[in-house]
Amino acid sequence: MTAYDTQVERFDAQIARYEAEYPPGVRSDVDSVLTWYRGMSGHDATLAMSRFTPDCRYWAVGLQPDGVSLERYWMTGRDEIAAYLSENCTRTERGRLKYTPLHVGVAGKTIMVECTTDAHFAIGHHYTNQGVYVFDCNDDHNIVEMRPFYDWGPVAAHRAATGWTGAEDT
Repeated sequence: MTAYDTQVERFDAQIARYEAEYPPGVRSDVDSVLTWYRGMSGHDATLAMSRFTPDCRYWAVGLQPDGVSLERYWMTGRDEIAAYLSENCTRTERGRLKYTPLHVGVAGKTIMVECTTDAHFAIGHHYTNQGVYVFDCNDDHNIVEMRPFYDWGPVAAHRAATGWTGAEDT
């Protein structure tokens, strides 16, 4: 069994554990969040965004005009965000993209997930990172906002290796 196979098993086990761990109202919010992880890990940004509101917000990362420094900016709209995230789905080798939840925390309607990212890009670049993703849900258990926080070093190396700017369209 490869290290990647072990990670896939861990992903499946973690998802099942979190689905069973919370009471029904909270479980609905957690399930909405885990749908994002299932979609992205299945190379399907549309599925990943399916539990987000049409006017949701995402705290994206792009390169500044200098082509080196990273910056944050808000993206609004489920379809626009899905298109942005689909870069990871379409540029990675099929079955070699995993966002694995390690820990899930719930504070009211906010779900926080510590996770790892493991992506093998078709051009030969292997990207790994770890961070915390914060999701805010509404009373209908849909996600209204997502804020990922991860290590900048791997993100900068990924941008350089793949040529993906993540730049905001102007």
